[in-house]
Amino acid sequence: LFLISKFFKFKVVGEHCQYINYCIVGEPCLNGGTCVPEENNYKCFCSSGFTGHDCQDDFDECQEHHPCLNGGTCLNSFGFYEYVKLCRCLSLSIDERDDCGELVYDQSARFCHNGGVYVPFLRTHNCLCNEGFTGRMCEVNIDDCQRFDGCEHGGTCVDGVNSFFCLCSPAFTGRVCELDVDECELDPGLCQNDGTCYNKFGDFECACVATWEGRYCELNVDDCRDVICTNGGSCHDLIGQFECECPSGFTGMICHLRDWCVYDNPCYGDALCSMDPVFGDYHCTCSTYYAGVNCSEPRWLKNASLSVENRLMFL
Repeated sequence: LFLISKFFKFKVVGEHCQYINYCIVGEPCLNGGTCVPEENNYKCFCSSGFTGHDCQDDFDECQEHHPCLNGGTCLNSFGFYEYVKLCRCLSLSIDERDDCGELVYDQSARFCHNGGVYVPFLRTHNCLCNEGFTGRMCEVNIDDCQRFDGCEHGGTCVDGVNSFFCLCSPAFTGRVCELDVDECELDPGLCQNDGTCYNKFGDFECACVATWEGRYCELNVDDCRDVICTNGGSCHDLIGQFECECPSGFTGMICHLRDWCVYDNPCYGDALCSMDPVFGDYHCTCSTYYAGVNCSEPRWLKNASLSVENRLMFL
């Protein structure tokens, strides 16, 4: 049976409705206490850390148990529905579970990483972190690259401790890779084989002399690239020139001339035949006993003819 009054409602119980259940009248047990109805009364079973008829008083664990050892001072805290106490030890450090039973020189070393300072709060450990770190125990290094606009010209941001640096490509330098590197000044011998170096923004360029090419003028120009050695000749690249290796019977710069000394030796006897590789002419080098263009005339006969001619001139 429910009865409604001007101020509140309550429930009567019992075989003859003779009792009032006070537990539902205003919820009299405070701070998480459990209410048990009795005959025209109620009883509160309090949560740990509280006392009193209605669990309205904080239980002072320090007065009851003296839990701190070795001269530590007990600091009572309002319960929050559970037993909580703090011990301030002679080392002036605070730990919500430490009873000062062991010598602790630096509480921050037990909880806070990376130089963080331990700060006591109820039911938790909190660390005051150095710049560059975050997290409950300062265990997280803040990524400074995420708070940074970025490295210029393709540089890569590398996170440090409360800092960052940019890993630049070889063509740039500076804190954020904003400066061009003068490769020509940095390495005077960058361009090889008498090439001339010209700096460009983010790059450089080598002006090569004839017969050399490549980014650093390191490659010999292939002079055989546009040359065809005729009549089965083979081209050999040299520095600034080429040479055609001709098969037997041919000569000339590109093997385009017939070698008369091989095909139809015009030189007689034991004369030596040689070819002019430019014009294709042959030349006979005569032995001691022969003369003439083709070394076909005996030298004694020619001398005799000259002697007869000389005599006729004086007759």
